[in-house]
Amino acid sequence: MSNFFWWCAGVNKKLLHGCKNEYSKYFAIGATIFFTAVFATFSGGYALYYVFAGSEYAVYLAVLIGLLWGGMIFNIDRFLVISLKKEGKPLKEFGMALPRIILAIMIGIVIARPLELKLFEKEIHDGLKNQYKQNYYNNERTRIVNEKQNLQIALEDLNIQYDLKRNDLNIAKADRDSARIWRDRERFGDKTGRTSGKSGWGPETDKLQKEVEQKENLYDTLSIQVATLEKTLLSKQQELIPQKNLTEEELNNNANQWAMTAGFYDRNKMLSKISSGEYLNFENAQIAFNNEVNENTNANVNQPQIPNNIDMPQKEKDGDLTVIFIALLFIIVECLPIVVKLMSKRGNYDSLLDEEEDKVNFIARHENIANKFLVKELSNAQREVLKKAIEQWRDHELENENIAQNYINTPSDEQ
Repeated sequence: MSNFFWWCAGVNKKLLHGCKNEYSKYFAIGATIFFTAVFATFSGGYALYYVFAGSEYAVYLAVLIGLLWGGMIFNIDRFLVISLKKEGKPLKEFGMALPRIILAIMIGIVIARPLELKLFEKEIHDGLKNQYKQNYYNNERTRIVNEKQNLQIALEDLNIQYDLKRNDLNIAKADRDSARIWRDRERFGDKTGRTSGKSGWGPETDKLQKEVEQKENLYDTLSIQVATLEKTLLSKQQELIPQKNLTEEELNNNANQWAMTAGFYDRNKMLSKISSGEYLNFENAQIAFNNEVNENTNANVNQPQIPNNIDMPQKEKDGDLTVIFIALLFIIVECLPIVVKLMSKRGNYDSLLDEEEDKVNFIARHENIANKFLVKELSNAQREVLKKAIEQWRDHELENENIAQNYINTPSDEQ
């Protein structure tokens, strides 16, 4: 286990074996790096599970990518610790550590968020349920108000039509009754300017009877139309009494299902509301919705009225600092290896490491110089060999009797 955590801390075990007093320091640094990577694995896996929620491979993808994410965080943390050297110069070391600390803080925030979602899973679940209910009641309340406005406009038109038809019906009734009176006066021989004064059923009575029948037909037609309008008005008035689309049990089941399947974005947003002290209360929205439902009924007459801005979320004076403290905890854990190495004194291991690096640099530097010297010597030797070969070739060519034929073209040769 010690060897493993030393490897996590990126130490040279051969050098560390000569510094037994520093075993525990690098053991702790390595353990911190390892467990930070473990937290990162769970954090990334949990977040990605909700990213791939709904897929049958969500669990396998979350595990695979979570392991890759944890391995990457482990590699970054290991590099940050290895690259920070102890030179006994606090200001220089702090300047070298500052960008590493900033990077560690960013990594800590990224790791902490999904784990916070898991730690506050119950509160987030309840908040999402309340949000679903609040949205439902507000949407239904808006729908009911809009429907009532449309129905009231339709009722106003129907009332106008009904009043006109009712007036026509009254006129038709008066005309019918008047026609009946004139018919009866003609029939019973009542002498007037319009009747003949002859009793019995004669041509004049038939004429007045036809007029009565016309008036009765008009009255019956208008009566049917008025009755139809009365039924329509009654139906529209009943529609003004809205009904709930869902029962409380159905609404709770839907809210619970939505909260369970909500994605990473919705959960993260709800956690932000919780951490800022903002909470969602659907009860005010429910009361306002019930007011709209019961407005045209005698039920719940004394129910309190809620202002129109009831759906605005309320804020507590003091936000919930628990989420912030948890985030700070993971940030501290992530920065701890760098801070521990930065605060610790320069030890024997650091001296041995510098000596080892100087030795490696010395060997590399001298090997480079030796290589350059060898390359130079090889070049000089090649130059001497080529020079000697050229001299021998020249002597050989000068001793050749046909040198002129070999190097000079005669006119016959050109032809």
